[in-house]
Amino acid sequence: MNCEQALMQWGLVPALSSLGDIRRELAAEIERRHNDIYTEDLLLLLCVQLFAARQVEDSLHIWQAKQCDFDAFCYIDGEFLCGAGLEPTRQFLLGCEAPEALAALEYIDDKDWSHFTPDEHLAQYRQYFSN
Repeated sequence: MNCEQALMQWGLVPALSSLGDIRRELAAEIERRHNDIYTEDLLLLLCVQLFAARQVEDSLHIWQAKQCDFDAFCYIDGEFLCGAGLEPTRQFLLGCEAPEALAALEYIDDKDWSHFTPDEHLAQYRQYFSN
């Protein structure tokens, strides 16, 4: 799959019924990155799609993508962890037993969120992926 196919299949803001497929594709793309066989920008797009769907549990899927390699850590925005909003994401991670939840929460707590809104952040990627 490439970005064009993912956009055609799911759109930038996917239906909730598509999230299982997007999560599976994200896991596959993370694996492909580990094997150094991946599609440029697909990891980013899949994270944007999960962010846009605003499901708090996707913060962990996005965190795994961000952690998969150095380049991904640099270009997968930390804001993507908070598509459901900052406080709901913090509460979810605080109550989550997954080992990576604490690291994601610490990362979130180290950021300045004073100017963040999910809508404004998504607007940047609407333009990025429309070019």
